Amino acid sequence: WHISAISHWEAAVASDPAFARGYRNLGQAYWNHLADKHKARSAYQRAVELEPRDARIYFEFDQLRKKLLDSPQERLQDFRSRLSLLAERDDAAVEYANLLNLTGAHEQALEWLENRNFHPWKGGEGKVLMQHAAACLACGEKVLQDKPNEALKFFEKALNRSFRLGK
Repeated sequence: WHISAISHWEAAVASDPAFARGYRNLGQAYWNHLADKHKARSAYQRAVELEPRDARIYFEFDQLRKKLLDSPQERLQDFRSRLSLLAERDDAAVEYANLLNLTGAHEQALEWLENRNFHPWKGGEGKVLMQHAAACLACGEKVLQDKPNEALKFFEKALNRSFRLGK
């Protein structure tokens, strides 16, 4: 039935080339059911072009890019260009912190996480704390040789499970 659904979505976007959700659905179907990374990327790119202010579509596209092993640097650059839009979503905000951590901007990740008010969401259990701990540990490692007392504060902060997830 997946092939049938895909052909219906293809017909829908053929009859309405401005149907962003149709392209989004095709992107998911091409990836999940056909394992066609090129078609999936192309469909999501078209959906983002059509709905550049839809944070969900862009975030899903970024998650596809993550699976396709696009570089964290490229993804971070794109995230920064849409940061005010993506900041609307907690899952995207955590992914932004992850990209900052992956690219060595640990202080920025820590500041971002500590100045945002996160809310629990399904599937997000522990993700904020994990990024917070990663940023703290990396910041501590940076100063360990020259400022061991400051490093200790970062390490203790990483262990603090009472981190309140923002303001």
